[in-house]
Amino acid sequence: MKFTIGHLKYTEGDDGTLWPKFPSRKIYAKINVGGDVKKCRSLDGRGGHETLSFDSPGSAMLKIQVYEEHSIRRDRFLGSIEKTVESFRAGSNGETVSANLFKQNASGDLQAHQRTVSFAIHVVSDPVDESLDNKPEPLQETAKLSAPNIKGQPSNEKPESTPTVSSSINTATTAVASEPAATQVVDCIADAGKAYEALERPPWEDLLSKVERFNRLMSAIAEIHPYSKAAWGILSAASKFMIDQTNRDDSIKELLAVLNGVYDFLEEASQLESINKLIAKTEGLRFDAQVKILALLAQQTTECAHFICAYAADTNFWERTLKHSVSEADQKIKEYQETFNKLKADFQNHTVLRTNVTVLQIKFATLSTHDKLDTLAMDIAIDKIPHAPGSRHNSDKGCLPNTRLGIIDEIMDWANQPPSVSASQIFWLTGVAGSGKSAIAHTVAHRFQAMRRLGSSFCFDVASQAVRGPQHLFSTISWNLANFDLMWKQELWAVIKDAPALQSSLSVIEQFESFLVSPAKMLKMAGPVVVVIDALDECGDPAVRKPLLMILSERIVELPANFRVLITSRPEPDILEALQGQAHVLCKHMETIDEVSTRNDISQFIQTELARKKAALDEEWPDKAWCQLLVDRSEGLFQWAFTACLFIKEDFYTPVERLRTLVEPSVQTRNLDVLYFRILEQKISANDQAKIDRFVSIMRTVLTLKKPLPMSALHRISLGKSAGNIRAVLQPLGALLSGVTSESNPIQTLHTSFRDFLTNKDRSGCFYVETGTEHHNIVSACLEIMKGLKFNICQLETSFQRNKDVTDLDTKIQQHISPYILYACQFWADHLKRTDFNNAICAGLKEFMDSRLLYWLEVLSLTKFVKVAVSSLGTLIAWIQDHDSETAALASDSQQFIATFWPVITESVPHIYLSALPFMPKRSILAKLYLDKFGNTLSVKTGKAQNWPGVKNVLDGHTECVNSLAFSPTGNLFASGSCDQTIRIWDRRTGQTVVGPIKEHTDCVMSVVFSPDGKHIASASEDKTIRIWDVETGNKVAGPIETSKGIWAVAFSPDGKHVAFGSYKDVVVLDSETGITLDTLVGHTDWVRCVAFSPDGKHIASGADDKMVRIWNTETKQLVGKPLNAHYDGVRCVTFSPDGKSVASGGLDWKILIWNVETGEAITGQISGHSGGVVSLVFSPDGKKIIAGSLDKQISIWDVDKDYVVAGYLEGHTSDVCCVTSSPDGKIIVSGSLDKTIRIWDAEMDNAVIEDFDGHTEPIVAVAFLPDGKHIVSGALDTSIRMWDLETGKPAGQPMMGHTNAIKSLAVSSDGKTIISSAADRTIRIWSIETRKMIAGPFTGHTNWINDINLSPDDKSILSGSSDGTARVWDVESGNAKFVLKPECPTGGRGAVSFFPDGTKFIYGANDKTIRLWNSETGQELSKFEGHSDFIETVTVSPDNKTIASGAEDNKIMIWDVETGKTIGEPLNGHTESVTTLKFSPDGKYLISGSGDGIIQMWSVETGYTAVRKFVGHTDWIYCVRFSPDGKKIVSCSDDKTIRVWNIAESESSDNNTQSQSLTKQDQLFKDGYSISGGWVLGPKKELLFWVPPWNYNMIYGFDNSLLIAKNYTTLDYSNFVYGTSWKECYASSL
Repeated sequence: MKFTIGHLKYTEGDDGTLWPKFPSRKIYAKINVGGDVKKCRSLDGRGGHETLSFDSPGSAMLKIQVYEEHSIRRDRFLGSIEKTVESFRAGSNGETVSANLFKQNASGDLQAHQRTVSFAIHVVSDPVDESLDNKPEPLQETAKLSAPNIKGQPSNEKPESTPTVSSSINTATTAVASEPAATQVVDCIADAGKAYEALERPPWEDLLSKVERFNRLMSAIAEIHPYSKAAWGILSAASKFMIDQTNRDDSIKELLAVLNGVYDFLEEASQLESINKLIAKTEGLRFDAQVKILALLAQQTTECAHFICAYAADTNFWERTLKHSVSEADQKIKEYQETFNKLKADFQNHTVLRTNVTVLQIKFATLSTHDKLDTLAMDIAIDKIPHAPGSRHNSDKGCLPNTRLGIIDEIMDWANQPPSVSASQIFWLTGVAGSGKSAIAHTVAHRFQAMRRLGSSFCFDVASQAVRGPQHLFSTISWNLANFDLMWKQELWAVIKDAPALQSSLSVIEQFESFLVSPAKMLKMAGPVVVVIDALDECGDPAVRKPLLMILSERIVELPANFRVLITSRPEPDILEALQGQAHVLCKHMETIDEVSTRNDISQFIQTELARKKAALDEEWPDKAWCQLLVDRSEGLFQWAFTACLFIKEDFYTPVERLRTLVEPSVQTRNLDVLYFRILEQKISANDQAKIDRFVSIMRTVLTLKKPLPMSALHRISLGKSAGNIRAVLQPLGALLSGVTSESNPIQTLHTSFRDFLTNKDRSGCFYVETGTEHHNIVSACLEIMKGLKFNICQLETSFQRNKDVTDLDTKIQQHISPYILYACQFWADHLKRTDFNNAICAGLKEFMDSRLLYWLEVLSLTKFVKVAVSSLGTLIAWIQDHDSETAALASDSQQFIATFWPVITESVPHIYLSALPFMPKRSILAKLYLDKFGNTLSVKTGKAQNWPGVKNVLDGHTECVNSLAFSPTGNLFASGSCDQTIRIWDRRTGQTVVGPIKEHTDCVMSVVFSPDGKHIASASEDKTIRIWDVETGNKVAGPIETSKGIWAVAFSPDGKHVAFGSYKDVVVLDSETGITLDTLVGHTDWVRCVAFSPDGKHIASGADDKMVRIWNTETKQLVGKPLNAHYDGVRCVTFSPDGKSVASGGLDWKILIWNVETGEAITGQISGHSGGVVSLVFSPDGKKIIAGSLDKQISIWDVDKDYVVAGYLEGHTSDVCCVTSSPDGKIIVSGSLDKTIRIWDAEMDNAVIEDFDGHTEPIVAVAFLPDGKHIVSGALDTSIRMWDLETGKPAGQPMMGHTNAIKSLAVSSDGKTIISSAADRTIRIWSIETRKMIAGPFTGHTNWINDINLSPDDKSILSGSSDGTARVWDVESGNAKFVLKPECPTGGRGAVSFFPDGTKFIYGANDKTIRLWNSETGQELSKFEGHSDFIETVTVSPDNKTIASGAEDNKIMIWDVETGKTIGEPLNGHTESVTTLKFSPDGKYLISGSGDGIIQMWSVETGYTAVRKFVGHTDWIYCVRFSPDGKKIVSCSDDKTIRVWNIAESESSDNNTQSQSLTKQDQLFKDGYSISGGWVLGPKKELLFWVPPWNYNMIYGFDNSLLIAKNYTTLDYSNFVYGTSWKECYASSL
């Protein structure tokens, strides 16, 4: 079989993170098919471009091994997957298949990791497939029969046997899983075809007539008839599919027999007698249980009808179902039969209802314990989705029984129609205010809920837009659907678990795509899923409704065809424009409903509502004439009738007096306005101005509130209005307002039309309510209320828990945060922005900021409204800055506080005080104001920040790496492109998404750019297209412009006429209007990664993986000068200076270069400062600074006027920085990262967060003690060797410089006078410790990195191991190689070496996974030790020369007996990554090991190498660990750029009771161990200890550390730190 393997893609991590746009790590794979090994050079997360060809049988084994290329150590093995080609192919079929990688764990077992490789297998030619044409004749016939019959098409042949559909499908499914499968699949599919043929025509006529008779009989019982009617209607529809199809299988015949039996049972004389008795009884006297049972029988019949429709008409449904249960059909029919039998027995025996309707949904197997834990996590995560409480339908607000039957039946019929009958997914019911739309919606929702068909209902309310706006619609629908369908919940969980930002997303479009479209793809349910959306017009103004209407009008069809959405609204112009005329929208206008029917329904409603007043009214208006009067006055408006009935029923006046008020000829009450006026006139005399003023004043507050409040809270927010006065005014208005008779229910208008009436002066006259002036009063009330805020308002007991883990938090919130307190905290700024400046309010705001700010954040944190804080403070700044600069500055500082400590503030209230306050910068205004008031916290002794890091906001929304950013010409907006395939447009000021997410690309969006006029955005993608979008609407205006390769960069010319982009090795220039290619600039020899136009448009700069920068003349299309070649690795970014005279370039070699555009000469040398690739560059608008983003997680700022000296670093991203840009005014910098966030930075701040550090700037790979035990020497990738004072941690003298590439290993002479170093520059050098000068070397000879060196005990020889596959022994004095030892094994690897303490022998870790023992005098190989399953990383020898220890990439440590060559005991398993370094203690009692897992383990030799101590603190790979000369300390170094010194003696005695009693506070805190995750320092039980900001993240040390040396060296004073249940004692001052 000839086939290809392509589209290889690698992902890793719990969140499935894709490798970024600019990978700092290079991933490759070795692919072995039956011994044919080929290499795929790049798996970078977007899918490799290589396609590898193989010719091998399907039974051959396919093995994929994935590696990470590394510049310091051996390439890291990430895992492998191995199966037969056919097994992979069965899951691929030309499409991508994914598989988890496996790797041996510490116990030697294969273990799946959070690493995945995906790929596609494409068969070029398959002998099995080709042979089908040559099969014997019977097989050919069978194969021909299978295809049409699976689709339900009739066949003229009748098979001899008739297997059931489910058994045949089961056989086919089993065949697919076996090897080889092709022949079996064909045979089994043919059997399935025969099964379909063998079925006989079902007895439809009898069943339909019985159900029709039952439906007619039930028409007298309103509780049953809607369901019996639905059952009959759907069965009728099913018959249209089934009546013409013969030979269906036994399962369907069985189901039809069951249904016939049910209705035969109901037509038995005894049952008919029971039913007739029910009909004869009045509604209130009916036996409820029997009525409910009959309704359930009808509903169960409806479910069976849905099942039959799906079974008959939609083969795809069953294909999908097959994936979960091959016997689903048979099993479901059995469940239906059991349900019917139970219902029949219940009805016959008059027993209490005990049975639920069985709905066709795919069931899940019994959950394991692990699955239950996952389910718990799933429930917690889904509950975090923002959903709107109280937004669902209310059956009490529905239509009266037997009213509105026509329109309700029409909606029910529409919803129940199979998708093939009705293409309308939306039923839009529109009409004027008060026409009864909402009552119909509530009724329909209630009916479908009873049928278990209601997915969700959502009722908008103009008075509750803050909590029930469009931003809550789709999230609430999906949240409801998750509780409706288990599979939906599973799929929703799959969407959000790896993208926590989605859980709080308020983007309507993003919610639709993530919360509805994605989970809906896996919905397995026959029949309708109904969603009811009521009062769409009340969700906001047209601007707010715009994105929602776009989805309803254009994208709702992306949901499954059985989704049915009922929408009600007024006929607002924008809604009409969006929905009217759409093919998928069925529009029904209320005025088209038969007038007679409407009058009859209103009449029935009125008679029902006024039934208790009937006698009194009949005396005045006999024969129900009173009812006719009201019907006439209503003019078809239910709201009029509803309000009038409430008015008439009120006490104090008689119903006759009330009715006469409404219908007497002199009074015009024929519309709602007049009715409202008349009622108010009755309640509040139009001649009593005092009463009117009081009413208007109170209603002004009610209507101005952003969220309705109950009576108990309303007087608190209404300054100057007593609770008694409010109650006296509002309670009589029960006909117009809800909540007025209760202290706890929110008060709001019963109908939006009453709000409209009051706020329109022309309509309400003297009762007019002008709301604008009330904001001032509400702000004042809010500030007064917030004076009641206090420390630990909810009385939290411990600081160990996150808010979400406090078990009784909801109860605590209800007890301590009243509705009016929450309202004040949430909405004070909304009212402030609508208030003119006022000195009293200004003073109140100052007092609030000075004294209550942190308490305010407590409330917002506990109630999950912290996002409100940033925007509220922004409002305060804008309002107050011209009048009180100090308070404005404090508010600005507070914004920085919230942005910096966002994880702390949102996750745990106690840590606002314990973690956020102590780490505030020295110059913070907030720190100076509040820190002394909370004295019992941590104290930062060294490493405290000087300033805020400059981050103004952290934006989440993207679910993958943010690859590109671009500002609009005005600077008000910026755009982002991401590997989540979307584009977003953000408001710079608010940080909100204003357009998007725009999702049309099908792969990573690599580049976005605004057109010069700001009207359009161009985007380039790995999907090989460019698309152009309208900035205002997000609509596509051009494209896709397709290319043959993925596109990484796109740029507009300054005049907007041209677009340039990099397409593989070329730069292509297009006409921006026509998309026609104008020029192709050829010259690069590898992928073009970046392009840029000069400001005058005369030049284009491009950078590529060929390490070249090229500058092109746009007029001549020729290269300007020669290619610019000074980078050592791929060029990732180019940018022009504002004057167009310079070009800056950045590359994966970590360097920045500046070039003269005209001459092509480098203006400066290489600008260094990053320890990762420089992947994004931009000049500041004034050209004075260059901003660079790097894969080392940092953003650097370089001063152009000062010869490109670094001006500062911005730190905060938790993963690679992939893009940076500057606003046109130069005031802010925006960055995007692999951590999926966008950060907005203040470009004008002093960005030197921490004081300058004199030390290593890149990962530290080698470290050693000097013999005096007082100093440490270290070497790093920055090529420097440094010495440190062990007591102070300060540098001891100048660094030793000379190597031209990364230091790899160090050794110190026994007399402490010299240091020997080896490096990636392939040299060995000897240094004088006294002078810091090189005194010997460089020794040359190795042809690759020298990774390890060791000095002989007599200091006369140097042993070196290299990646060139050799070990060498050098004479120290002459510098000559005494031996060159070349084992017969592959080159590469580390080449770990060690002399024996007696100097007679040495060992070498070879690249064939063996350890070689050599004689150091003769160079003769003595023996070979074999046992590791992966490459050797480190070797060491015990002080007594008897034992060797080795560590390898198999994560194991092996102990060897030198004399026998055998291993001692089992391998030591304690690390989860490669063992990188080993060393015996000077006394031989202990062995220490360091690993890529960041852990140091100490093993006791005397007890058989048992693990006795674990040292935790490093956050990345550990490269070297060494004992101090006295054996009491350990020194270690790491990829995290730190050196740590650990106390061995203290750790050994830590269990001593006497010792533990004298432990310091720090020791007590860390003695049981700790870990760091996401900035949180966690205790042994994962309890929260404290949080550290990014600039201190890697620098906190604990119980065993006596010293830490790092760039941001931080020490903490724990002496006053209170935590756990004592945390409340941090409050040291009364405010």
